[in-house]
Amino acid sequence: MEQLDHIRKTIQKKAWSRTREEFVYRIMSRFPVVLYKHDWVVSRHPKTSRVLWVKHMTEFEEYRQDIPFLEEEEIVRNDFFLTYQKLFSRVSLPAIIFFFENENCEYADAVLGVKNVYLSFVASKGSENVCYSFSVKSKCINIFNSFLVWNHCENIYSSKWITSSYNIFYSKYIWNCRDCWFSHGLIWCTECLWCTDLENASYCIENKHYSQEDYQRLKQWYINKQLQKIIDGSYSPPEGRNFCISSDKVTWSYIISSEHVENWYFVQSLRKGKNLYVTWSWSWWWSSDQANVFSWWGTSHFYNIMWWGRSCEHIYCSANVVACYNVFYSYFMDSCSYCFWCIWLKNKEYCLFNKQYSKEDRYEHIDRLTQYMEQQEVLWDFFPWSMSPFYFNDSAAALVLWETVSKEQVLTDGYLWRDESIVIDLPEWTTCISSADLSNFETRTTDWISIDPSILQQVIETPTWDKYRIIAMELAFLQKYWLPLPRRHRLERLRSMFRLY
Repeated sequence: MEQLDHIRKTIQKKAWSRTREEFVYRIMSRFPVVLYKHDWVVSRHPKTSRVLWVKHMTEFEEYRQDIPFLEEEEIVRNDFFLTYQKLFSRVSLPAIIFFFENENCEYADAVLGVKNVYLSFVASKGSENVCYSFSVKSKCINIFNSFLVWNHCENIYSSKWITSSYNIFYSKYIWNCRDCWFSHGLIWCTECLWCTDLENASYCIENKHYSQEDYQRLKQWYINKQLQKIIDGSYSPPEGRNFCISSDKVTWSYIISSEHVENWYFVQSLRKGKNLYVTWSWSWWWSSDQANVFSWWGTSHFYNIMWWGRSCEHIYCSANVVACYNVFYSYFMDSCSYCFWCIWLKNKEYCLFNKQYSKEDRYEHIDRLTQYMEQQEVLWDFFPWSMSPFYFNDSAAALVLWETVSKEQVLTDGYLWRDESIVIDLPEWTTCISSADLSNFETRTTDWISIDPSILQQVIETPTWDKYRIIAMELAFLQKYWLPLPRRHRLERLRSMFRLY
């Protein structure tokens, strides 16, 4: 146990010294935001030499009962990452990740108990009708082109960090509001247009209060004016101050009920953290001690982590971990404890490189092997770039660093890079049109926009040669709220949501 405590403290110390850029580049690059056709299945993994095979998640649950492991003599003592790569190359991976029962979600990844989710990532807890969005949780319905929508939201379009709100369009940092458009930083507001940093306000345009009659008379004219700017590409959203609630000694934006948080935003109920992105406590108590963490909901003591949830604690240098305790250097783990260098185990404990040990034998091996790692100065490192099975430019990291990281740098560091255009869910019977021609499918008046349903038979091509399409659920929502067709590829839309300002 003394060595285990030493390992924790060593990793923690190094994690606190990492820069924001190192965290994004190294860890967020392990979360894909693109799906592919891997032979006959839709997969989060592109078809490359770094992936042995992919299986449907239901098949994988059976397969993981006899998952491969490494014998002690197969461990390369002077290169533990090489040993882990040897194990990784023997394991088939799940095509997409889902938990519990999901309905109509074959084009979605990291979903849990949801319905009708399309080309979206991290959706959970009873949410429905989610398209082109990231991190939608807790019974949210009709969420399109949005980022971080939590806790019983409904009818949210092209917005980010929306909590407990209804009918929110082209807005960000909205808390317990309804019927708001083109706004920033609102709390308990109703019927507001182009407003910033308001609380308990209603019937406001550009922060000026109107009578209910005057507001309703001006509302649609003002909305249409801004929608035309969106169509023309001249729209610039309103900006307010950093949005933090009930927090102390924090930096960056949208930090809720937290303290001592440095270098990140989208954080809720956390005490002491650095380099965090999309983190929140899933229960009423605070979480604590986090560094270099992307997309989690859990409890405490997480260092160098990419995505986990549901009752985790003491997780170090790992990815895709659910309901685990004391897990180190592991990948895709479910309900495990005291495991080192493992992959895709479930309901296991005291394992090394997927092999089961007794509690006493495991400690002896761990002490010896981690001493080697410390001597080689790799004990605190995350998985190396050469082990990533994803294209860097299709990852969450690329959405943040797209203006600062070049293809040449990425390839030099050992990542993969996608050059061909993205092709997913594009039926052969569709025809291709340019995004510049979408106005041909819209009929506009001073009060509304009508869309020709034949757009459902079209594939839309952008100037970057990437393609996308409009689906029936999306079209119904656009028609209901008189919204124009989206002119940008869904990754361009998501990129604007990931921006750090």
